[in-house]
This record gives sequence, C-alpha cells and structure tokens, in this order.
Amino acid sequence: MSTSAAQPSTAAQPWFASVLLCLQCRHQGLHLDTREAVCPACKAAWPVVDGLPSFAGPPPQRHEAGKTTDWKAATEAAVREFYEKNPFPTYDSFDSVGSLLEKAAKGAYGKMLDDQIPSGVRVLECGCGTGQLSTYLSIASRHCLGVDMCMASLRCGKQFRDKHGLDHVDFIQGNLFDLPVAEASFDLVISKGVLHHTPDAKRAFLEVAKRVRPGGYLIIGLYNSFGRIPSWVRKQLYRVVPSLGRRGDFVMRKVIKSDEKRRIWWEDQYNNPHETWHSAGEVLGWFREAGIDYVNAFPPITLSRPDEYRLFQPTRPGNAIERFATQVSWMFTIAREGALFDMIGRRPK
Repeated sequence: MSTSAAQPSTAAQPWFASVLLCLQCRHQGLHLDTREAVCPACKAAWPVVDGLPSFAGPPPQRHEAGKTTDWKAATEAAVREFYEKNPFPTYDSFDSVGSLLEKAAKGAYGKMLDDQIPSGVRVLECGCGTGQLSTYLSIASRHCLGVDMCMASLRCGKQFRDKHGLDHVDFIQGNLFDLPVAEASFDLVISKGVLHHTPDAKRAFLEVAKRVRPGGYLIIGLYNSFGRIPSWVRKQLYRVVPSLGRRGDFVMRKVIKSDEKRRIWWEDQYNNPHETWHSAGEVLGWFREAGIDYVNAFPPITLSRPDEYRLFQPTRPGNAIERFATQVSWMFTIAREGALFDMIGRRPK
C-alpha cells in the first residue's frame, strides 16, 4: 500500500466510489483513477490493478512447509492461494449473458432472487469469486459491487463484464475482515459459500452484516452441519477410489458439462484447504448478536412449506426440534449439491 498522494481524476467517479472506505483513516468516499484509489482526507492511496481497485494487500507470508506462527494467517494464506489457482465458479469461453440467464431460470432459487429483488437497489456481494451472481443480478439494472480477496477470480469477472458491455456491476479486491466499504451503505448484502472458508466464520459474518443499511437485507449461505456429512463421506471414499469421483458426484454427473468446470468443482468440494460446517440455530444466534432480524431461509428451516415462496417475507424460524429434523433431512436432499443453505435477515429501521 502506497501513502503517496496522487492527483485524482477529474472524470466522473464510478457509482461505488462514494461508499469506498479508506482503511487507514476510515474516511468514506475515495477518488478513483486508472492508477490509484486515493483518500481525499489522509491522501492514502491503493493501487488499481488491471482496472480493479486493490485493498487486500499482499497475501499473508507463509514460512517453510506452508506454516506461519498464526494459524488464522496460515489458513487465510492457504485459501487465498487455493482460489488464485482455482477461480470459482469458472467461466467457459462460450458463456454469455444469455447462458447466465438460462442457467438461473433452470434453478428455482436464482429465478426467485431475480424476480424478488427490485431494480435500482445497491447490492454488495462479499466473497464474490468470479462474480457470476453479481453479474446476473446486475442485468436487471441493479447496482452490484463484488468484493473478493483473489485477484484471479476478479479478473475473470471483470473480463466477462467488459466482454459483454455490462455497466451495472463492478469489482474490488478486499478482505472480509477489513472490508473497504462503508457501513450501512447497501440495500442488500450477500455472502454465499464464503464464510465457511475463512478462519473465523462468525467474525467475518459480523463484519459483513455491518454493511447492511437500516431496512436492508442480508443473505448468508453456509455449509450445513448435517447436510455436509455425505460430502465428507464421499471425500473419504474418493481418496481411496479416485475413479468414482466423476460417477459419484451428482453435480459433476448431471449439472456441469465442461471438463474445466468439473475440475474446479472437484477442487472446491474435495480439496479445499479449509471449511467449517454450521447449523441454522447457530446462524440465528449470529443474527441476534448483529442486530439482524430473521426473515426466511432457503431451503426452509422448518418442516412446513409455503404455497408461494417469498424470500423476503417474514416467516417463523421454528423451534430446535423442527430445525433439527429439517437439517437431518438435508442429508438426503441438498447434500448432493454441496449442502449450502441460505439464511435471510433484515436490519431494523
């Protein structure tokens, strides 16, 4: 990170410049040009690398044999290195705006997100990876900002955006534990499939939740403590008989078509250097601590099923027995696609 003063561009600033946060003095609103993001208050400057403002800094130093004196730093370094080599989810050369829309239309959840999130809102995706969700949501004129610590993933997202002329989605490099984004600045904050790969999922959640404005919503996607068990069993089996992997994994067998996407899925599901599992009750506790009201979940965390699923319509969280029975059932349903479940909350006005 450079502290030299740079002359800010006089050109019109991108929409997200007003919410960028100087990590040195916490001043909100940075000047951006093609070289640096500069704080008008303290003159701290961060580089813009390949058109991507970079606030993550260098990866934590790893000593011999991949060890550091701090296990959290070692975990963060290992995960960051993993995703620099395996950007997830990857794009194919034939992927297009149309293919993103088609893929989402085939899944009930993606279609619900698009149908039920209004146009014009500000969306922050924390841990966006290659930015496919942010890009998809931006198509309907939502202002989407994706943050990730891995530059390789962000380059994939930016390349797709630029290739297809999408002007409502942007990407920055940043760390979830010190987000370069002002608090209470987004209508919707999303973090799917990310927190469980950090060294402290709860602390990362609390940081992400701070970015939700009063009246805004939060979507958190995590590996489930029960639903993830079959994935762990498959992982042990595939280590003994690797050839079973392609035939035994449902997503590789039925969903993914290209060899590169299959490779990336395999690496993410079975060779990731770090993951944790979480229950619905645990996440409800996180919501309470962050001052977030529970709204809904997908799949539902109770045994009842609504006639019409409205993601942002308040529902009851059920009791511990209902949630336990529901999550045990996930071992036979969502487990085949990784056992990711989403919890939706709202910050009171």
